[in-house]
Amino acid sequence: MNMLSTNIKKKVNSEKLDKIVELAKECIFQTGAVTKLDESQIRNLQNMAESTDSIKALENFIYYQMGRYKKEWKDSEFGDRVLAHFKELDRIAKSMTSDHKEEYPLRLYLRRLYLGFLARWFKAKKKGGTK
Repeated sequence: MNMLSTNIKKKVNSEKLDKIVELAKECIFQTGAVTKLDESQIRNLQNMAESTDSIKALENFIYYQMGRYKKEWKDSEFGDRVLAHFKELDRIAKSMTSDHKEEYPLRLYLRRLYLGFLARWFKAKKKGGTK
């Protein structure tokens, strides 16, 4: 897989990072994730994202979790919200680069960032670190 250029990473940090943080917050605060999921489920999702270079494998893992833990992932709207946010991150990636070779790794990079913030928001909300 192509590595992302330093310029693209800097552009993400300066222009899109706040948006990614807010998407992750929305997912945690507007779904039943905190009351339905265990921290280990969030960490497993984050670990999957870090261990694969395949966007489809990551999406498949979410669908698997939605089937396996229907009440926690599907009924709480958590899984659907994450997948919807992935689509939004894909639109961001497409708008940031015209280089098709760089778009795929950027999509994966944005998903990894998002899931990292998602894990942090989950823990903060679960442990009472937010209002």
